[in-house]
Amino acid sequence: MNIKKILLLLLVVGIIAAGVGWYLIQQKLAPTENYIQNCNNARLIYEQFEEFEKDYLELPSAGAKEEDEEMSALDLSTANGYLGQLIIASAMDSEGIFFIEGSASCSGDAPDDVVTPREEVLRPGENGWAYFKGRDLAGEKSLPLLVPGWNPKTKAWDEQVWVSGVPVLMIDGSVVLYQAPADGKQEEYATKKAEIPFKKTDSNLVQPATK
Repeated sequence: MNIKKILLLLLVVGIIAAGVGWYLIQQKLAPTENYIQNCNNARLIYEQFEEFEKDYLELPSAGAKEEDEEMSALDLSTANGYLGQLIIASAMDSEGIFFIEGSASCSGDAPDDVVTPREEVLRPGENGWAYFKGRDLAGEKSLPLLVPGWNPKTKAWDEQVWVSGVPVLMIDGSVVLYQAPADGKQEEYATKKAEIPFKKTDSNLVQPATK
């Protein structure tokens, strides 16, 4: 075999190897079906926020709870109590969009979808989302409204769930991906922003209830 053929063969092998490597990287970084579902659920929750604000002239809050006797059993010390207002206000019969499989904020089982009596709405472990109270949909668009709850022990997001980026639901209904847990390799996730748009000490950020 002459030099030209050897070089051509090496070139072909190199191109194939690069293609296979690129494919494997893309497969590794591709969002999982559950990840996509979680992001879509955030958008579905936003639709419930919109309807709630039309009816109560505010988002889930202590004031809205006082207006509706059905909500009296909800505990507003956690995000479950606030988001439970959405379920009651819209007569939802499923809690599924609030559940995040694999999150430390949720139990291993899917929510039981028991919403009556109202004390059963979003029991600890059935909701994986943290909520920013005191917002309104006409507010600053860059403000976050909903974000996944983090592990209460580590105060960090579950890396196995959010390896493709932490989704943050903004006031305008957009879902923006931010950098995954601190030990994630930023160069592998070029589509993510570098900094989360809030402080973990934000007094308006209410974490979900855990078992």
